Amino acid sequence: MGWKKWFRYHTSLEKRLIVFVAVLSVFVLVLFVCLLSSAHGFESVEAVKAKATEVLNQLTEADFQQCFQQWKSLIERCRDRQGEYIEGEKVATVVWILVRIFYNFACGSFLKNAFSLGHFSTLSHLKELMKNQLKEVVVEKTNKRNMSRMLSMQRTFYKACMDETEIENDENRSFLKHLDEIVGGWPVVKLYRWVERDFDWVQAMLKARRLGFFYEFYFRVDIHMKDNGSLWIRPPSRSDLASFHWRDENLDAIAKIATVMGSKSLDTLTHLRRTIYFAERLDELIKTYDDAVAHRNENKIKKIAVKSIDHVFIKLPWIGVLKNITGLKVREDDMVVFDVNDYFRDLYYLLMQTPKKIQANYIAWTAISTNADYLTKNVRDIYRDIQRSANDTKANLSRQDVCYRNSVGLFKNVAEGEYVRRYTPLDKRKRIREMITNIKQQLETDIEDNSWMDKETKDFAVRYIRNVSEAIGWTDVVYNAGKFERLFGYHKVNFPSTNLIEMARVLSNHGVNRYYKQLTYTDSEMEEQYLNTPQLDINAYYLQYFNKIVLPTPILQGFLYDEKRPNYMNYGALGSIIGHEFTHALTKNAMGNGGEDGPWWTNRTVENFRKATQCLVDEYNAYPYHLEEFNKNGTATLEENVADFIGRQLAYTGYQNWVRHNYHEDSLPGVKLTPNQIFWIMTSTYLCTEPKISETQKRRNKSTHGVPSFRTLSHVRNSPYFGKDFNCPVGSKMNPEKKCLIFT
Repeated sequence: MGWKKWFRYHTSLEKRLIVFVAVLSVFVLVLFVCLLSSAHGFESVEAVKAKATEVLNQLTEADFQQCFQQWKSLIERCRDRQGEYIEGEKVATVVWILVRIFYNFACGSFLKNAFSLGHFSTLSHLKELMKNQLKEVVVEKTNKRNMSRMLSMQRTFYKACMDETEIENDENRSFLKHLDEIVGGWPVVKLYRWVERDFDWVQAMLKARRLGFFYEFYFRVDIHMKDNGSLWIRPPSRSDLASFHWRDENLDAIAKIATVMGSKSLDTLTHLRRTIYFAERLDELIKTYDDAVAHRNENKIKKIAVKSIDHVFIKLPWIGVLKNITGLKVREDDMVVFDVNDYFRDLYYLLMQTPKKIQANYIAWTAISTNADYLTKNVRDIYRDIQRSANDTKANLSRQDVCYRNSVGLFKNVAEGEYVRRYTPLDKRKRIREMITNIKQQLETDIEDNSWMDKETKDFAVRYIRNVSEAIGWTDVVYNAGKFERLFGYHKVNFPSTNLIEMARVLSNHGVNRYYKQLTYTDSEMEEQYLNTPQLDINAYYLQYFNKIVLPTPILQGFLYDEKRPNYMNYGALGSIIGHEFTHALTKNAMGNGGEDGPWWTNRTVENFRKATQCLVDEYNAYPYHLEEFNKNGTATLEENVADFIGRQLAYTGYQNWVRHNYHEDSLPGVKLTPNQIFWIMTSTYLCTEPKISETQKRRNKSTHGVPSFRTLSHVRNSPYFGKDFNCPVGSKMNPEKKCLIFT
């Protein structure tokens, strides 16, 4: 239909309305550009206006026309003329074409800029924000009075790592002193001063472990978690061996490092070449073992008592060796997994054929390779060339990034705990908890009022939902810095000096001790460790085993939540996510996976639930915009789609309840949309996705989640509230008379 004919069939009021709405759409686009580009949402009216002006100046005539066309169609769907404009088309397809306009409108700004920003989804913005904030916790220079002891130590380590002058002044002496203790020094450097008769590979292993250096030269002691956990004696990791870069193309570079450290021998290349050959042979032995493990039945793994370990060739005082490696009280009757008979046999023959000097060269290089970041610049530069030859991305990191990564790796959970305390302070937690309580109460009401649950299921469901707890930011333990750090054993960590090598080895030793200590934990202690280890996920989730909803700190900011902005925005974004997770708490018991309490839905309720949600299965299967990257099966995605449906309804009714008990909020300055209309748009923003950007993300999303545009749209047109808020007549495309309703 041409423009002239189109205008002829519309009243002057409708024409003015279209122009008016088109202008408003520009303001809404400005709003969401600000939301998706700001780390802190709307902090003030002045901030909103400043950002609006900046973006408005960048809008082109094409942008305006696109908004105009979208809103023209958006109005059409509210005044559908019984298919007058869709002759010859399938009505269902046209419905989705018109409905999809809402997704394009809510996500248009993000989709337009996704490639230039390199963001797969709006949530990826929060991921970048989290990374920057966490880094700031470690690298900022000002120390606060109430800073925890371990955060202060973490910053001390980072500062020492960045102090390249002090590293140069040390001239690797601290490192070489410990290398002398472990293996008598690097043979290609020591030459005739290296004493072969003093070398013993078992003692070298134990000394390296005691000093906090890499020690798994020829075997490692892992924890086999099956059957309550036990020690597992097995070969070294092939990935560790590969990280030492024993390859012929690196021979000259390794020799250069030897020269930097004092080697003057003409035989350096010869000895190093033989060491590379030894490392390659060792890798072959490990691969043979790994291949055998991959093809065996896990149920046939047998344990033996420590006193019964009696290898034909390699005979060690196993009780003492295991005590020194694990730091645990090992008794002769303790059971261990020992399945290395063939490997130890082959290792024995390899060691017998290899001079001790070559074995010591191998061990010395593992120490250099694992501590290269802390050595002088000439060593680091050569080692970076070795990493580049292996396409190791760490080779291109700045010094700041290297020191930051090592600080976070050696001080596990310390910066993360401070991050949670800093970006989810107690007053913020209190406000979010009020939102959770409001939404939980709304769910209880909906359970009581719905028509497909029988009384037995309703009674149990209400009790179950009331017992759902929440972790906002993370658990309460994290907010007690002293208790939190004692939980992970940091109260026992002390630096002998501010020397970088000394600090690194102390921290490495602490990490190994913590690993083995888990064998001594009771179930409740293991649970405490698990629950109180901060996870900085860009996600929310329901932990069924603990009946707990988790809202990690990274999602409690930006466009998802900001205590400085109106509640209708927070309820629309974060409230919908909270409602989604509460729905999981309810429906995970529908199909018989109710955890320790069993499937507490009665068979009659389960059958009624299937009937009530079949319309949602059918609607998803009929959706014409399925993408390869996402699951296309309406049954497979049902649980997530139901959570979307109910979650947004809970957020909406929860917000209306908040208004009744508090006050009506004003709309945003310069945006002439009602609070309820903005609420609905906010329910869509965190689902905006550009699937073409990330191959990894494509694979990950072959899951129980549906296509983002469907997740954004379907709940809107089926909501009993959306049509009223946008003045869509009953029977129109966005307010169909017959809706797919879960809670009625």
